[in-house]
Amino acid sequence: MGRKRTGSKTQREKPVIAGIVNEELMQNLQDIASQLGIQVRHEKGDFRSAGCRVEEKKLIILKKTDAAETKILTLMSELAKLDFEKLDIPPAIHDRLRLMRIQTVEENSVV
Repeated sequence: MGRKRTGSKTQREKPVIAGIVNEELMQNLQDIASQLGIQVRHEKGDFRSAGCRVEEKKLIILKKTDAAETKILTLMSELAKLDFEKLDIPPAIHDRLRLMRIQTVEENSVV
């Protein structure tokens, strides 16, 4: 007789960038932020993950309870606004950040 399964299946996270595991991508993005002088904090609370400025410090605050994909997309969105071109980062991440920057400019442009 077969075993009866109970509980939900563990779903595998879909990678945000093909070929890069989300944990590795998160670490790379936090390293990029660090190289740009931006502190990334993981906090509890009732807020949306986003970038902000406290006095002269730039921060990206991520909500602890958000899904990994949400945190990654927030980090990428905030980093795409900055000058990451001269940093030594993996080509796939560099290309995605550049694409996000272009999309943001197009969305904000007036026709």
